[in-house]
Amino acid sequence: MIKALLICLLFWVVIVPGAIGSYLILRFLVQSDPALYFLLAFLAGAASVLVAVLGPILFPLQMASNPVRSFHDSEITTRQEDKSA
Repeated sequence: MIKALLICLLFWVVIVPGAIGSYLILRFLVQSDPALYFLLAFLAGAASVLVAVLGPILFPLQMASNPVRSFHDSEITTRQEDKSA
C-alpha cells in the first residue's frame, strides 16, 4: 500500500510537472524557430527507437528471475486440480 502511494506521489510531483515543463519549453523553442521543429521531431523519433530497441536489453524483465510460485509448487497445483474435479 505504501509503495503504491509513493509511486503515485512520484508520478504527480516529478513526472507530471516535468512533462508539462518540457512541453512548454519545446513549444517556446518551436515558436521561436519553425525549422527547429523538424530537428526536435527527429530527435524524439530517434530516442523512441533507441528505447524500443535497447530497453529490453538494458532493463530485463524482473519476472524472469522471480518465477511465480504456483507454477513450480506441486501442492498448489494439486489443490487447484482437486477443486476443479
